[in-house]
Amino acid sequence: MKVYRILAALGFVLLLCGWWLLATPAGTRWSLSLLPGVLPQLELQGVSGSWIGGVRVSHLRYNAPVVEVTLSDLAVTVRPLFLLAGTLQISSAEAESVVLRLIDPAKPSTRKGLPTVALPLTLAAQRLDVSRFELITRGGRRVEAAIRTALRWRGTWIDANGAVLDAYGYRIETDLAIQLRGEYAVDAQLRLLRPGSEHELDAQLGGSLASLQFEGRYRGLAPLSYRGGARLLDQGLPLWLEAAVDADSTLMLGGSSVEARRGELKLDGELNELAGKLSVVLRHEQLGNVELHAPLTWRDSQLGLAGGRVELDRGAIVSDCTMVLKQSQWGCQGKLENISSRHLK
Repeated sequence: MKVYRILAALGFVLLLCGWWLLATPAGTRWSLSLLPGVLPQLELQGVSGSWIGGVRVSHLRYNAPVVEVTLSDLAVTVRPLFLLAGTLQISSAEAESVVLRLIDPAKPSTRKGLPTVALPLTLAAQRLDVSRFELITRGGRRVEAAIRTALRWRGTWIDANGAVLDAYGYRIETDLAIQLRGEYAVDAQLRLLRPGSEHELDAQLGGSLASLQFEGRYRGLAPLSYRGGARLLDQGLPLWLEAAVDADSTLMLGGSSVEARRGELKLDGELNELAGKLSVVLRHEQLGNVELHAPLTWRDSQLGLAGGRVELDRGAIVSDCTMVLKQSQWGCQGKLENISSRHLK
């Protein structure tokens, strides 16, 4: 009989401990204080609420050798009983802001890979909403977006299914998987579109952050296919891109019908400074055959076709034309050769 009483007493004590841990702010703060022991780079401030009623963290910071993540005003609602199965089940999570800052490694020449980040349990979020997500590159460039997604993090693998990013009037819909080990393997399918317009781009991504490959199609003004690659862990973000317009596709420019016979684009360099070649063969209903061959440059958000050559039917030529795209403005200067009035009607 004494054994039963002792077991009953122990069971009652365990229930009290469980209730204190899950239902009281003090128990929740104590359980979260254990996380830095598992992840020393993690810092938590302003913890309130409980696991049962919802947890709020005013400031969360994770600092690794090459990346720093900061969350502000994080509110999380969990299902505590799933912890018995080794899963932190999150019904909803909302953050006012998330800042992801890429940091130059202290010794890039000796770095063999990114830090391995593995959770001791499975994290599953049915809904994650971020009002303002900000990515700060190593060069200081900022990219902002609003994000909503479902998320599953098991071991070193993170899966984001049905993720939606809204930024600068565009929307990205994607299914993404990334492994936080080695060079961070990536597998993703995404669709980029501008709501209310005909422009749409599909992409398949693979490889790793150290050597990312991508390919896909664009549907809009001129249907085309493309492929390329990028080394996201290197200084300057080296990348290359090749694109080709679908043969015999038709598009409308300024009320005129234009048939694309052939179109090729090649670019190589770094994100802020690319160089390559553009070659286009068109059939215009007024101008006839039009060919454009030009060296292409991209530097500091400016697109230039310096020394380009446009050939029209009957020997008409426009040469030494330079066009620069900046803040949605086109400029062109050059000279005309053998142009008669019939080309300008």
